[in-house]
Amino acid sequence: MRVIKFGGTSVFHLDRVLEIVREYRSLGGLCVVVSAVQNTTDLLRQGNVAAVRTLYLEWAKQLRLDHVIHLFWDHVEKMLGMAVGDVDMRRDLLLSYGERFTAYIVDIAIH
Repeated sequence: MRVIKFGGTSVFHLDRVLEIVREYRSLGGLCVVVSAVQNTTDLLRQGNVAAVRTLYLEWAKQLRLDHVIHLFWDHVEKMLGMAVGDVDMRRDLLLSYGERFTAYIVDIAIH
């Protein structure tokens, strides 16, 4: 099995990612690993959630998948609005948003 990883700048250009995935898929088993799109985690650490939403909406619109972002964004807004709960868990869920959403979008695009 081959494992290929795409960083945040690379994954923003999904058309190229898909070309590479197709090439490697033809060679046999494949595992694709992706990072969050450009600066997502840094923006979230700074509390700039609005900038992340704008970034992902722009990315998703280019892919004609902007309807999907609302499913994930509802989840993020619920997390931000939680008054109780484990603060570390809430922070980890929020900071991992970029990787989780990017993986979901790449999976849709591949299939």
